[in-house]
Amino acid sequence: MIPKIINYIWIGDQAKKPVQHINRCKELMPEPEWTYVEWTDFPAEVKDLPFTQQALTAQKISFAIDPLKAFILTKGGFYIDTDVIVNIPFTRYLDYNVIVAPEMLNFKCFLGTGFIGAKPNHELFQRYFAEFQRLDFAPHIFSPTIFTRVFLRLYPVLISPKAQILEGGIKIEDIAVGTLDMLDGQNVCEHLFYNGDTKPGKFYTEIRRYYQMWRFVHEN
Repeated sequence: MIPKIINYIWIGDQAKKPVQHINRCKELMPEPEWTYVEWTDFPAEVKDLPFTQQALTAQKISFAIDPLKAFILTKGGFYIDTDVIVNIPFTRYLDYNVIVAPEMLNFKCFLGTGFIGAKPNHELFQRYFAEFQRLDFAPHIFSPTIFTRVFLRLYPVLISPKAQILEGGIKIEDIAVGTLDMLDGQNVCEHLFYNGDTKPGKFYTEIRRYYQMWRFVHEN
């Protein structure tokens, strides 16, 4: 089971923290039933990694926090990016061991890292963190690419926009539920990475069109 812990990272100017997204999450999943952990610095296990140091030297904080996400998930609970809007409580996922959601980059499906849940000490996230222990930073390699590669080594499935339930209590959520707001009120999370904080932005519109085409082709 996934514990009722919600982690998020904000390293930098606290005045710029999107508190409205965090407060909305707390309204839907209030304390003390849910525990919130704000990570404002790197623990030694993460800070000392060559990947982290190289990303920080390159002033790429969004990359530097990727191994921190992996480290957090080894502890168990949910992780959300601060540009994720939560619309429905995560209670539906508590009985799973892992919950992930697909994202799309260059119209290919990957597993996103903006919304993930895990039971403590799950092998998937132990391996995900171990991947950063051997990698050097490269600005053209994004965390969904790294995470998907690790995932597929353990679970060789086809990553698609559609929901899947795998053995071992692992759920890949539908992209329209876990990543995008398809304007139907059914999405648990909406990752503003796709919208640029405006809707419908061009990239968002293209992803939405692709998703609708995919479902028409594969479900009819």
